Amino acid sequence: MGVSTDGKLFYGIHFEEGELEELDFGYSDDEQSSCGSQLEAHIENEYCHKNPPPVQFGTHCSYDYPIYYLCITSTDVTASRGDPKKIDTLEVNPEWDKMLKQYCDKYKIPFTKPGWYLASMWG
Repeated sequence: MGVSTDGKLFYGIHFEEGELEELDFGYSDDEQSSCGSQLEAHIENEYCHKNPPPVQFGTHCSYDYPIYYLCITSTDVTASRGDPKKIDTLEVNPEWDKMLKQYCDKYKIPFTKPGWYLASMWG
């Protein structure tokens, strides 16, 4: 089995390693222990729905040492080695910043000015 190296492009907020470890989304110890952290429990719960939320968390760096970002779901693009993705536009919808800010305010997540990010994932 080989190692995958992926490129990731997204519009959103990038967090430093460990920056979100102290967040409390209100999950019980049992819910948290099955996922590893409050953040992981929140991510698992958010994505159990049939319709993806307009704002989502993602990770880059590696599966063993994930670094998180919060992005507009429709902008989260992953290109695996040998499978390029065409990007039609990098135009920013004026509503995106508001959506990210509202999500951050709702969950008391640190908000910084969003932007386009190109990252990598090793795993």
